[in-house]
Amino acid sequence: MSGNLTGGVWGFVSPDGIGISTLALHTVREHDDGTISIRPGDGSSNSVLHSGAPDGQTWHGYVEHNVWTAC
Repeated sequence: MSGNLTGGVWGFVSPDGIGISTLALHTVREHDDGTISIRPGDGSSNSVLHSGAPDGQTWHGYVEHNVWTAC
């Protein structure tokens, strides 16, 4: 998949727990401690954008060792 350096597909739950999606076009790195990171510049424009939640919330950001950071 273009932009996905690891070739895997991960699931994603938005920080509010409402939205569910896949990360097929993102490079997701799994660390030895079991956490994951989705970093800027890690093989693509790797930010996560999730929209379309029933409440109208949009999430856009990165993940570093399972911690969400909005951009």
